[in-house]
Order: sequence, then C-alpha cells, then structure tokens
Amino acid sequence: MVLEIQNLSQRYGSFEVLTIPSWAVDYGIYWVQGENGAGKSTLFRTLAGMLPCSGDIILDQKYNLKNQPVD
Repeated sequence: MVLEIQNLSQRYGSFEVLTIPSWAVDYGIYWVQGENGAGKSTLFRTLAGMLPCSGDIILDQKYNLKNQPVD
C-alpha cells in the first residue's frame, strides 16, 4: 500500500466534518468527487499535514504523519 488512513477524524470546533474508519490507496490515479462542502479540501489539507487530526495517515508502511509531522 502506498497510503493508508485509519480512524481519521477531522473537526471544526464541535462539528465533525470528516470521518474515515479505514482506507487504503495503492499506486494509480484516483478521482475524488463530491459536492461543495463534502470535505475534499479538508481531506487533502489533512493529508498534507496542514490541519491537525486524530487517527493515522501512513505512507509506504513507514511514515506516520503523527510520528513524523510535516514542518
């Protein structure tokens, strides 16, 4: 697996905007589609380390965003 997401939760205040129990993305090209306000930008900002979150984002089964945060 290239990217694994486990128990990811993102909130704005008390409002939960994103919940992903488990998702694994392998090599390839993917399309993320949704209506305005569905959480697409929040997902990518979280994956980039721009927003704090609960859960694990693991890259190449080696790098965990929680243990190795992006500066």
